[in-house]
Amino acid sequence: MTIINSKPVWVPPTSKNRLVSELSIIDDRSVFESRAEIRRDKEYDISGVGAIERTDILDDSFYMPSTLSWQIYTAIAKMLKLNYRNKDISALSYYAAINQGILSKGRHLDDSSHQKTEMGGAIIGPSGLGKTKAVNSAISLFPSSIIHEAEHTEFGKAFLQIPCIKVNINARSSKGLLRDILREISQKSGVKYNDVTERTSETTLIEMVANACLIFAIGVIVLDEAQAFVTGNTKSSSADSPNAKFLQRLFNSWSVPILLIGTPETDVFLSCNAHTYRRYKKNVDIFFDNYSEESEYWRELVKTIIQNYAFCKAVAISEDHFHQIYVYTAGNLSVLQIFCKELIQQVEDNNVTIMSNQLLTNVYEAKKTTINELTRLHLKPITKESLKQARSPNKRQKKAVPENKAPDNQSEAEKRWKNLGQDVHDLFTRKV
Repeated sequence: MTIINSKPVWVPPTSKNRLVSELSIIDDRSVFESRAEIRRDKEYDISGVGAIERTDILDDSFYMPSTLSWQIYTAIAKMLKLNYRNKDISALSYYAAINQGILSKGRHLDDSSHQKTEMGGAIIGPSGLGKTKAVNSAISLFPSSIIHEAEHTEFGKAFLQIPCIKVNINARSSKGLLRDILREISQKSGVKYNDVTERTSETTLIEMVANACLIFAIGVIVLDEAQAFVTGNTKSSSADSPNAKFLQRLFNSWSVPILLIGTPETDVFLSCNAHTYRRYKKNVDIFFDNYSEESEYWRELVKTIIQNYAFCKAVAISEDHFHQIYVYTAGNLSVLQIFCKELIQQVEDNNVTIMSNQLLTNVYEAKKTTINELTRLHLKPITKESLKQARSPNKRQKKAVPENKAPDNQSEAEKRWKNLGQDVHDLFTRKV
């Protein structure tokens, strides 16, 4: 007897949702890597370029995406899809929910199909790991702003969507951070928050951000350098610290996911309060450490910089050389960058043609003060024992060949962002 399944096939709510489809989310890691990668040494012959220019290229125009890069991208994509899951700009109820949220100051949305999003996440890793660069790279692969034409909206007017807002927490106060967020929203939407001053209250600023999240369908707010929330409080007393309460308040007030990026101090700070920890670990919980000596990504990165930027040719790099570089840099990208910039300079100044242990020692000696302090902070101090010969690593696979980057199709839309953003803002916040 054949049993016929009468159940309809499940169709995800995001399958026909323009707030999601216009994001062009990448599901294939190799495609992501090809679009995220920045390699001027592949595009140009830099062998005749001076050491100073090559170090500048390494600083500004070089990026090899890693597993961390991919996980950050997928984490942001996940938050965007979950946030937009039940938000449909072709439904009149969506705009009613926006108005209701603004009038109620973001406290509640009665319509269950437009309920307030409560999602949080944290990506934790040591300083110098490359978190900020990975976050910036991931966000750059989403449109900065999206214009949905009038025919795709229920209320017959063009709609401006802002997928990501990213702010570094370098303000000295919670109000300073909120003003920085509004400033970033202003840059992407064109809305002028001229009434915001240093005297504007924290409550008012939180409400203004909440309104902007609704009006512009902001997908996710990324707060980088989250360790700035950590104060001198001890673990026992920081459970009720002002910063912990502030983070809880943001989570409760904004109808948008919040993703924290910070050092391990951030994780300790969050763990002091059960509510804060649970909320900011709810949807994304990623912890990375410095790279191991056996990391395939680390070895490929070291090899690429040495051959393409320092020597500008293929040179032999022994296991002893790899080990010596690892000990000097502790598997940390920032320390590696400092080390390699000095290496590039010394190779040119001394007309060095081959890699040697003495060359690496000379580079270390030139930057010893800085490198020793940084490796000590990463709990990997340099000793004679640590410089001993390393074990041979396992066989390694080759990297996938990157594809060409997709063209940028936002140029025409950029011309309309600011005017449209102000119009939409005025439409939803006009005084009756």
